[in-house]
Amino acid sequence: MPSTTADQVSTSITTDEELESAIKTALDCPCVKDLREGPCGSHFVAAFTCFHRSKDVVKGADCLQQNMAFANCLAAHPEVHINGDSEGQMPLVPGQGLPGNVVHTGVTAG
Repeated sequence: MPSTTADQVSTSITTDEELESAIKTALDCPCVKDLREGPCGSHFVAAFTCFHRSKDVVKGADCLQQNMAFANCLAAHPEVHINGDSEGQMPLVPGQGLPGNVVHTGVTAG
């Protein structure tokens, strides 16, 4: 399956039906499985979907609420880690973005 960037998904689509299909295909990607199935899955799907549906001049600017909910959920769940460099896992730090794949480790804060 060829890889697509967010820009490609959003700019090569001409109908709402194609957009919804592209969003579904992207969300079915194994690369986001941990995000979808983790404790913040519903927030991730809402933010991701909003971004791709966004028609704002600044793509995704109208998705602040969904992105904040996702960021707050990630901050509330320190068991969600970013798959970092070869040194291993590094904890997700709010405000630093997502430099790698996000992985749910299954470890819960006590």
